[in-house]
Amino acid sequence: MEDNFKQNLLILRKNYPIGLQHGLFLLKKANGSIKKAENFFREELLSKIIDLTGVNRKIAKKHLTKNKFDITLALQSIENELFTFTKVILKNSKTDKEETLKKIKRAFHIENNLYLGWYDYYYNIDYLKSKGLSNEIFCFLTTMDWLENERGRGLLDALSFNLEVITKNLDEVLKLPELSLLLKEANEYRIQLDSKIIYPKHNYHKRKEKLHKDKKFKKYTDDFKLGRVLIINQLFKLVENNLSQFPQ
Repeated sequence: MEDNFKQNLLILRKNYPIGLQHGLFLLKKANGSIKKAENFFREELLSKIIDLTGVNRKIAKKHLTKNKFDITLALQSIENELFTFTKVILKNSKTDKEETLKKIKRAFHIENNLYLGWYDYYYNIDYLKSKGLSNEIFCFLTTMDWLENERGRGLLDALSFNLEVITKNLDEVLKLPELSLLLKEANEYRIQLDSKIIYPKHNYHKRKEKLHKDKKFKKYTDDFKLGRVLIINQLFKLVENNLSQFPQ
């Protein structure tokens, strides 16, 4: 009887990805019957798959069978079939939201064959307007574009880059009027301060150095760094709430 039990355990583990202790447990539960132990195992995995994904029994069984009852592979298979590209990225990358949004932006750009412009980096606003994009997509692309500019060049340069578009996005779509006002005030102060600088207007580096050292402008920069997180969070929600408009 004991030899027969061991033989059945070997057969069970050969046919299914079952650990030694789990296999023993199933066989004891099935009174040594391989067929019953296999049924118990399949039912366990089906229940786990359904609980983890919310799919129905038929879909769960299809993916488990296709992946030889390897639950990890079955879960990946279900995810690939049922979730859109964008949803998978959102689901797997919530720790770095900005990098996640960049991936989605690049995917949208490729899927829709969007032309960027002379530098092949920043979007041409008039070109984007001509594409008939929804308010949500237009807001997403232009705001991400602006944030990448700000990240690379700093707030001072970003204030000269499509600011009217960005403040409108913040007011009307992302619902962050306080940040919109902050950027408008920072830009007004930048223009005011710039007009008072005695260095020649063509001396860009001297002007930039002077502005960066100004305490009030530095305060605007520091305040925006705190608010920047809010923009990223709102863009993330924008994508989550409009998945059908993003890469599938």
